[in-house]
Amino acid sequence: MLSNKVEKLAESARYDVCMSSCSTGSAGRPGRIRKPENPLSEWIYPASVPGQGTVHILKILQSNSCRNNCSYCKFSASRDDENRVSLSPGELAGSFIKMVRQGLVEGLFLSSGVCRSPSFAMEEMIKTADILRNHFRFGGYIHLKIIPGCAEHLIDAAASFADRLSVNIEAPSARHLSFIAPEKKLSTDILPAAKRTAALLRAKKNGYTDKAIRASSQTTQYVVGAAGESDLDIMTSVDMLYSDYFMFRAYFSAYQQRYNPAAKSNNPKKDSPGFEGSPLLREHRLYQSDFLLRAYGFSFPELVFDSMGNIPMETDPKTAWALMNPGIFPVEVNTAPFAELIRVPGIGPVSAERIVRIRRREKLNDIEELKAAGAWSRRAAGWIELNGQTPYISDEGSKKHSKNVHFIPGQKWLFEELAPDGWKTAGQSTGKASLRNKSYPGQTGKWVNYQFNKSDRKIWCR
Repeated sequence: MLSNKVEKLAESARYDVCMSSCSTGSAGRPGRIRKPENPLSEWIYPASVPGQGTVHILKILQSNSCRNNCSYCKFSASRDDENRVSLSPGELAGSFIKMVRQGLVEGLFLSSGVCRSPSFAMEEMIKTADILRNHFRFGGYIHLKIIPGCAEHLIDAAASFADRLSVNIEAPSARHLSFIAPEKKLSTDILPAAKRTAALLRAKKNGYTDKAIRASSQTTQYVVGAAGESDLDIMTSVDMLYSDYFMFRAYFSAYQQRYNPAAKSNNPKKDSPGFEGSPLLREHRLYQSDFLLRAYGFSFPELVFDSMGNIPMETDPKTAWALMNPGIFPVEVNTAPFAELIRVPGIGPVSAERIVRIRRREKLNDIEELKAAGAWSRRAAGWIELNGQTPYISDEGSKKHSKNVHFIPGQKWLFEELAPDGWKTAGQSTGKASLRNKSYPGQTGKWVNYQFNKSDRKIWCR
């Protein structure tokens, strides 16, 4: 039955995280639709779409048949225990429009396995988008995944139908990619596709193209921990894509052995019997580091890594940076500019905006006022001053103030903690300058979905 095929392909798309759609929602924000009478509701996700707010997206594959043998993928060609299913462009477009008319979805995220050839798979997805736009007159959100190795004119066609495109880089170098996806070629398939997409987006932004380009951004995804790569390897690649490939955002997916336990790669660590996958905390730390670059104004050379080239697990990346730069602290909350406030551990872009807004009316005198502004007061307390006083919170959680405290020279925070000797910034590891010397053109003028209340200002990529 057609409905069974649609459900199977929607379930198959769950492993692609190249969109901000995996949350289940929290207080005040809509989460995933849950309608037991409709099995497809399991695969409908909320996503923040610029200009459209939160929309519900159906994630689905055109086909889960694939000729590649990627070790991280559940649907690699080496697996013979998977039910291979495909939908024609007409079937997929018709099923999706039916869901739109039922009020279940407002947008589509469409990817596909590499069936027959990259160009064939890409053509099928483009035909689906064409039917939606030109036959059903669907004007909502469409995200198309570019199949690496497809013909260049197909990327142009995809850009004319989709609001967003994505090209999965998967690994930070050709050597790492060969471990996990031997059929994929970084230099001849993946990067050229990203480069072509970047050229189209850049031309649209600068207004010097006669092509009908609907797409406004492109994203990418990394498989984390399957190829023995370090976090420094990944973030070096991310910085390169942001700087040179008009990339808007990178997503990270912690490798899990259960995706394809039978697959083998050239990575001895991954193939060892005791390796079950990459920790989800590592994925989380990569996202935190990425947001320091995109939303907090940090530069890649400022990111902190341990002696193995990985982001420290024991603390968040901003606190790690603060420990490496004690001379900057304490920061006076009532006078520090926004750019300094957002570098304080426990203060994010939204709370920093609120603090600046409050300061126009009155001074902040109490740690509870900082908490009311949305800051994580317990974390921020050791790094700030309020009117020259250093607030701190006791182990019992009670509120206190230490008046006229003067920090010991060389240790300007209240925590009895120093950065470990093995920690280095990316600038120290790579020899790059410590200040931001690159711009991220694909992010200029775009916001990062930080707006929790209607009164909050949108937070723009920095």
